[in-house]
Amino acid sequence: MVFIDLRNITEGCGPDSDYLRIDLEWMTDRLCDGRRLMRAFIFDGKHIVNGVDVSKTFHDILARCGFTMVARDCCTLGVDRQKEVDVALGCEMVVRACRDQYDVAVLVSGDRDFVPAVEHVQDMGKRVEVASFDSSASIGLRRVCDRFRSLDEMPVLMLKNPCLTEVSE
Repeated sequence: MVFIDLRNITEGCGPDSDYLRIDLEWMTDRLCDGRRLMRAFIFDGKHIVNGVDVSKTFHDILARCGFTMVARDCCTLGVDRQKEVDVALGCEMVVRACRDQYDVAVLVSGDRDFVPAVEHVQDMGKRVEVASFDSSASIGLRRVCDRFRSLDEMPVLMLKNPCLTEVSE
């Protein structure tokens, strides 16, 4: 199973992230290395503006692409910080491991907060691979995982079409 922390990897693109997009489908396929994908989750926070979830359309597109989309409410209104997203991802990894629904978890995040979840999953006899951009991958998470995959070494980034962005706004 693949567990993607969307905010973590999009912020890992660096200062040019406004002009780049990540090919999540290609990346997921590449991280599976020919193994059968049981399920791919994407975790993100809802982006509420004037009471409307402006991220819903994007999340719906991801779901139509085959991802299981988990969008959590951000508890702090007016502050661009996600709450509950990392905990939801970590819980999902552990619960699915307890239910013996996968052999290998691929965690796409560099966030050190996932170290306890990774250790619990490993205690159940599962392997945990981590994929992240080098600049956002914590040393602690790199040390605890069974395998680290650098997204910097994969052609996962593409330029956004600025003409399409302007038309849709």
